[in-house]
Amino acid sequence: MLGGLAAAGHAAQLGDAFWLGLAATGAHLAWQVGTLDIANAANCASRFKSNVQLGGLVAVSMLAGKLTTAAVL
Repeated sequence: MLGGLAAAGHAAQLGDAFWLGLAATGAHLAWQVGTLDIANAANCASRFKSNVQLGGLVAVSMLAGKLTTAAVL
């Protein structure tokens, strides 16, 4: 997932804010995997529901990356 987002950000020539957001996205994914307890249904549901924040983080990162690129031009 991160590789695909990085390739898209590079192709779109997004600014530095995108790359900071991508790092935060990676940290969120690492948190999901690192704290997952597959035997605990509530834990699994919580990690699943946190994908709403993950999607928002990706969207804000792309928008911020675009805005920081436009500011440079």
